[in-house]
Amino acid sequence: MASTENAPNAVASPEEVQQGWHELNLRVKQLEAERAAQEQENKNLRTLLERMVEFRQKSHSELVLILSGLVSKLPINDIGVVVSKLVEHNANVSETCATLSKGKADAPLPQPMILKAMEQTRREIAAGVKSTVEELIASGAPIETEMLNGFVAHPETFFSPAAVRATRGFIKGHVPRERVVKEFGGGALDLFNDVTTGKLNPNPKPEEISLAFKNDFETLLPQSSLSPEKQAQLKSLYQQVQKSKSSAPEARAQRILFLKLSFLLELAHYYDSEGAEAPDVIFAQRMPAVVEQLVVAGPNDALDEKLIIQAEALLALVVNPDYRHAIVNNIGKSGGAAAMLRHVLRLRGEKVANTDYFVTDFVKHLLPSKTAPKPEALIPVVRLIKPEMQRAVVFGIMDSDRLRKEDAEALARRSARN
Repeated sequence: MASTENAPNAVASPEEVQQGWHELNLRVKQLEAERAAQEQENKNLRTLLERMVEFRQKSHSELVLILSGLVSKLPINDIGVVVSKLVEHNANVSETCATLSKGKADAPLPQPMILKAMEQTRREIAAGVKSTVEELIASGAPIETEMLNGFVAHPETFFSPAAVRATRGFIKGHVPRERVVKEFGGGALDLFNDVTTGKLNPNPKPEEISLAFKNDFETLLPQSSLSPEKQAQLKSLYQQVQKSKSSAPEARAQRILFLKLSFLLELAHYYDSEGAEAPDVIFAQRMPAVVEQLVVAGPNDALDEKLIIQAEALLALVVNPDYRHAIVNNIGKSGGAAAMLRHVLRLRGEKVANTDYFVTDFVKHLLPSKTAPKPEALIPVVRLIKPEMQRAVVFGIMDSDRLRKEDAEALARRSARN
């Protein structure tokens, strides 16, 4: 087989090299110009894309804020959850838009007002729980200090079975059996009466049993087998329980602190449960009873404005106005001073809706019969509401058909002068 010989490359002449060099130089310059133009076009396209993404991000955030404001005005049960989902969706959209352009979000997204209010309310509730627990401990309430401090760090423990038994015992003047055994031993049980075991509950669990001090406790205590130190501690607990059961102002102050703590922890539990709790049960059943007991000591007692102010401070922590109205409207179903409290709270609000209806309803409560009440009994109650509402109530008394016209006008004039 014959080998193939390669033909030698022809050597270009200087004239050809010089001519080709000029053509190559022109071609390179043309390519560089095209590359610069392409880079500028890419920059313009990127700038346009970033502007479009930024506009999309801002417009979506504004849309979410508008939707959040509209949703917060609707009478739905889980407004906080809906708004939180809208904000979470907005955060995801913003993160996606930032990834398309810059890789990360520049600044936190604006937060809807309702979520800001919820965060501020949570902080106020936490501060209120802490201060109330401190006051309750300082008052000498017969509840374990460790349990009370646990409500501050872990509010959900307030709803644990042990806490429920302890707080129920505080109201009734009882002591949980498990506490007596833990602090004083089984020998102290002879000084108590079992108030749980009976026909309706013949075999309760030991941790479900509540105990009450025997009537002759002070006589039996020195005869018990407890050490002098344990006897002193048990006698101190006995005195605390007797003090909380009494009708003294100190006992009333303890109960007010406990009711305030119950309201705060109920509200914190509802906010933290993200709508899992039924609002009707909390705001139409449990909360009204707490507010009623906090302000009204007895069915025929006069209302104390200081306690009303405390109740209003608690109601202000309810973010949703519909829930606040549900609490107020369900106070005083049994009548008496509690019903008067309902009318007063309605007419003390910043924005009173259905003014004519509430004033008319209040006048009907003030004038339950055809006999005109004494102005001395009427004036202190009218003074509890706002001044502009006082004027409306006076005119409502004057126009009422429950009294004779001359009696109604005389009562209205005397009330207005005072």
